[in-house]
Amino acid sequence: MKTSVRSLLRTSDALRDRRPPLLSATALDGLIALVLLLEIELEAWLDTGVPHRLIAAIGAAFLVAPVVVRRRWPAAALLAGFLVAAVLSSPPADNALKNMTGPVFASLVLAYTAGARLKPRRGLSALAGGVTLLIAASVWAELAHEQTGTKLAQQLVSSIVLPGALWWLGCLWRERSRRAAAFAELLERMQREGEQHKQDAVAHERIRIGRELQDIIAQNVSAIVIQAAGARRLIGSEPDRAREAILAVERAGSEALADLRRTLGLLRGEDDPRKLAPQPGLAQLDALLESVRQRGPDCTLRTDGDPARLSTGVDLLSYRIVEAALGLHEVDRDAPALVRIGYRRTRLQIEVSGGGRAPAPHGELRGIFDRVALYHGTLDVSVPAPDTFAIHAELPLAVAER
Repeated sequence: MKTSVRSLLRTSDALRDRRPPLLSATALDGLIALVLLLEIELEAWLDTGVPHRLIAAIGAAFLVAPVVVRRRWPAAALLAGFLVAAVLSSPPADNALKNMTGPVFASLVLAYTAGARLKPRRGLSALAGGVTLLIAASVWAELAHEQTGTKLAQQLVSSIVLPGALWWLGCLWRERSRRAAAFAELLERMQREGEQHKQDAVAHERIRIGRELQDIIAQNVSAIVIQAAGARRLIGSEPDRAREAILAVERAGSEALADLRRTLGLLRGEDDPRKLAPQPGLAQLDALLESVRQRGPDCTLRTDGDPARLSTGVDLLSYRIVEAALGLHEVDRDAPALVRIGYRRTRLQIEVSGGGRAPAPHGELRGIFDRVALYHGTLDVSVPAPDTFAIHAELPLAVAER
């Protein structure tokens, strides 16, 4: 289920991330109209089967003009284009479009646009009006020339079937576009709701752990204060009992720390072996790199500057940055990794470079990024070469002594 949802979200991103077209819609329509105009003009002047070249050449401009505005006024463009075609095919114009294919292409473009941009009922009404004009002109022309029968039937079928087929294709495209837009909107809403549920769950968990921490601290600190007060009263008169009270304070403090660690450990896995071990730091980087080497990737550690004593938080965070970066690097086991630790006057610089896909600071490194921000540090990800990444971090160098 999770995989399918993720694939749907990737589809939604693909639907939203569309590059701008090379030509605007108006420019594209103008180009189509120009091509149709040139095609009709060439037919009018070069085809010996055209009865009236001058009428066809002049009428071509009026015939393709609706194509330019077909997106803005699809119904009016269709009716205007079919009306011009009907007039040019009528006996007064002496059937100037006879044996020409360019006008057919223009009428098909207009029919398709009506299907793609108008609601079915309105588009069908416009198409019916335009086809009626063509049929009337065809019947008039054939009757005027006394050519009824098979030829007239063929023209009637072509006047209905071809525009109707293109209108139907336009309707299919309109329905597909409508469904794609609704699908993208649905997936975007699912993504927003999923993020909101995730944030709500994190907030509820923090509230619950905060309440547990409050209870643990209140109970254990109260016990420590009471035992310390008893030890103070007994330290002069009964040293042995005072010693026992001090030992009780020590035990209570140890139990309080253990309870705090167990409670905070709820944020980790239940079987996380790190929760009972001392917090790691830069001193444990050699062991970390060795464990990575045993799994395959080659790792090198370089240190610049004189090592300084760091605060516990900065030391732990530095280790976690390197650990997270090496975890991403292990995906590409053939590329070596380089870890640089630089001690500057007021800043600690960390750089890890390796092979594989570059992570997003707000993606795989979201937790690390937030923790770096808490220490007023910076974290950047770069791509120095294809299929490689480099993570640069700077943290304040809280120095106890050099």
